[in-house]
Amino acid sequence: MSSTMTDSEKAYRRECRHRNEYYRYGKATPAGPWDDDLDNYQEPRYEEEVDGGYKVILRRSQWLSWNGYVKLPSDHPCYNVSHYEFFNRLPEGVPKPPMELSYGSHKEPGVFGFDHTWQGRDFMPRWPFAQAPGHTFSTYEMVREECIKLMKYFHDLKNYDLKNHAPPMHYCEQCCEFCTKLTKVVEGKMCCAACESEVRKEAVDARIAAADARKMPYERERERAAVRASEAVAANKGDAANAGAIYAAMMAKKKGKGKGKGKGKK
Repeated sequence: MSSTMTDSEKAYRRECRHRNEYYRYGKATPAGPWDDDLDNYQEPRYEEEVDGGYKVILRRSQWLSWNGYVKLPSDHPCYNVSHYEFFNRLPEGVPKPPMELSYGSHKEPGVFGFDHTWQGRDFMPRWPFAQAPGHTFSTYEMVREECIKLMKYFHDLKNYDLKNHAPPMHYCEQCCEFCTKLTKVVEGKMCCAACESEVRKEAVDARIAAADARKMPYERERERAAVRASEAVAANKGDAANAGAIYAAMMAKKKGKGKGKGKGKK
């Protein structure tokens, strides 16, 4: 973005941004060290292609801080690798990425990213809570530079013979553990084979709960009344069965006593 704009051009940009913010949020973003960045880069997403088929992508979060991503060419050995495999579980001899990855290929093939939203050290322009004064705001230029570093990391990673290294550990989002077995996406969550059925059950329960929440109150009450009625019927059947068993035992005991008394009289 050109830095040779006149003061009137800068003022016009800021006025346009404030109008958009009033339209989207109902009020303008508070003033801060992010003002020029928000004025100069008002689009929610920027993408550029760099050397060798790699792409650098910057996206605004809902709090207007930047998240950075790198898209790999389809022939890259890490194209379908999850970013969890870079959490200190890389094969021996493979270097770590220059920043902690928070987004990986299991969500979007070939795309790896990091964020400045939940790191606990960045200012977020529209964050509704108090922020520590020691935080900094990462501008477009800063995050783009980080994206270039990440792109170079993956470019150099092609020189490593990943197949002949020790197998990487795979992360399961359900049990929050690493394992040597492959994980796969089930209901939008990376999980191992042991957790697959549990994840599917949770997803079904969540869909049922969501469908129940969309029902009208009288429909929910009618279903609950039906459940209570069926439970009462089952309870009554159980009580009747128990009462019958108790009565049969008492009669058997009484007959036994009667036979004994008859023998004594003879």
